[in-house]
Amino acid sequence: MSHPGNINYGYTHAASGHMAMELLKQTVGTCSKGRQNCKGLFMVGVPYRGGGPMMSDILGGQIPVMFINQDVALPHVKAGKLRALAVSSLQRNPLYPDVPTVAESGYVGYSALSWSGLSAPKGTPKAITDKLEAAAVKTMQSPAIRARMKAQGFVVPPLGSSDYTRFVEREESRWRRVIKIAGIKAE
Repeated sequence: MSHPGNINYGYTHAASGHMAMELLKQTVGTCSKGRQNCKGLFMVGVPYRGGGPMMSDILGGQIPVMFINQDVALPHVKAGKLRALAVSSLQRNPLYPDVPTVAESGYVGYSALSWSGLSAPKGTPKAITDKLEAAAVKTMQSPAIRARMKAQGFVVPPLGSSDYTRFVEREESRWRRVIKIAGIKAE
C-alpha cells in the first residue's frame, strides 16, 4: 500500500453497500473527509457505476474491500478469489458459518441489511392491501421459496404489514442519520 493508514473501498453511490460502509466508518470512527484531527484509519471511497465493474476491480486487486450481497460474493469466495471478512447482519449467515459478524468483530450492534418488501401507495383500499398481504405471506411460506431464499443466504423475517411497517420506520430513521453525517447528496 503506497499510503500507510489509507484503505480504498469500492461503492456504488447511495446503494446498500455504500450505506453499509458509511455506517461502518461512523461506527469505527475512521476519517474520510480530511486528515485534520484524524487518529487512525483513513478510508477513501472509489465510486463505481455498478456492481459489475466494482466486482471486476476487487477481483483484479484494484480495490481491497467493499460490501457486497452474500449471493453475489459466494461463488468468488468458494473459488478462493475473495475472502469474506465479516457479514453485516446481527447473526452469522448460513452460507458463511465461519465468518464472524461485524458486531462479533468488535463493533457491537452494527448491522446493515439489504432487504426488500412489498409496498402499496398510501390510500390503497384495505381490501386490496389485505389481499396483497395474504398472497405475499402465502408465497413467502412456500417450501420452495423458503428453500431458494435459504440457498442464497437470505433470511425471511416475520411476515405481515405491521412488522414490515415498523422495520421500515426504524431503517428510514437510521439511514437518514447515516446519510446526514456522511453528507451524501442525491446525484
